[in-house]
Amino acid sequence: MASGFIHNIVQEVLDKLPPGAGTVREDAEKLVKAIVSQKLASMELITREEFDIQKKVLARTRQRCEALEQEVNALLENKGSTDAKCP
Repeated sequence: MASGFIHNIVQEVLDKLPPGAGTVREDAEKLVKAIVSQKLASMELITREEFDIQKKVLARTRQRCEALEQEVNALLENKGSTDAKCP
């Protein structure tokens, strides 16, 4: 994915150069690839697949947390009614 993305950026930059640029074009291609690769690496990006997995994990965690909250509330309600019955 990243290499295709980088290739597209490099191609856009190279397309802006004049057709007879020759070695300048080759140098620019190497330079742009290196810069874009370095910048993307420093961003600590994740793939869409990794994002979707984490999204599912978060949804399951949220559901479990809500279920535990309901259990705690039910236990507190039962405790409250038990305490009310004691002399």
